[in-house]
Amino acid sequence: RWRLEAATILGRDEQALEDARKLIENRYATRDPAVWAYAATLEGRSGDPERGIAFMRTYLERNPNTPDQWRWLSTELTRLGRGEEAARAESNAQLADSNRARMAHRRALWYELTGETEQAREALEAAVQWQPEYEAARLDLLRLNGVGSP
Repeated sequence: RWRLEAATILGRDEQALEDARKLIENRYATRDPAVWAYAATLEGRSGDPERGIAFMRTYLERNPNTPDQWRWLSTELTRLGRGEEAARAESNAQLADSNRARMAHRRALWYELTGETEQAREALEAAVQWQPEYEAARLDLLRLNGVGSP
């Protein structure tokens, strides 16, 4: 996977796509699901967008709480005129954002309970960043920062 990242950063998409396809064809891809996401984005940019969509769906089956990948899928589906599928992917992205924020909130409460205030603050800040309308996390962050209720 690191070779894919390096090739992509260096603007060598063709080389990265060739490497990604080789990885997908062998068992390595099942050990590192991120390979599917890299292959999907490379296929979307340089290769076969339908194949990229299939790769991203495979990745998302293993990692459903990744909103950026759901949004990529939504964008690709929209680009191909598949609006209904794109709307479902965007809905899943929003759900993944919500889940990620709630997991960060729960982690923050655990940190606070164990006296790790700075880690609690960081987790709450992340929760609020990922889902600004998440009132419970926002209020806990204010409380932790010593600010009264709004």
